[in-house]
Amino acid sequence: MDADGPDGTGQVCQQVAKEIKDYIWQDRNFTVSTAYHVEQNWGLQGDPATLLKHITDTIQVVCVIAELKTLRKGVPTYLVYIKPVTNDGKMYLKWVKKFTQAGAYWRGPCQLEIDKAVVDCKLC
Repeated sequence: MDADGPDGTGQVCQQVAKEIKDYIWQDRNFTVSTAYHVEQNWGLQGDPATLLKHITDTIQVVCVIAELKTLRKGVPTYLVYIKPVTNDGKMYLKWVKKFTQAGAYWRGPCQLEIDKAVVDCKLC
């Protein structure tokens, strides 16, 4: 599959990444927390907005087929990759909760549900 994908999934993934970035930028407390982690763990200096931009620039979204936990049925699923802000497991889980809280989000007429499908490990 090329960058845009045969069915335009590349463009859709870029739009989803943009919407995630917008979602992150709207939360001042998350911005400050993320800036702190980037400064402490990445060795970068700067104002919170600059440090947050460093992390949001690492966001990558890909579309894969996952299996619904309840129906064992394949469904298109977005995987979001982002560079970890810390190597401390507890701190990371607290930080990543912003993205992994179960719930439903709307993207136009489509409902996106968090944690409803299972994806084989894509890092292995």
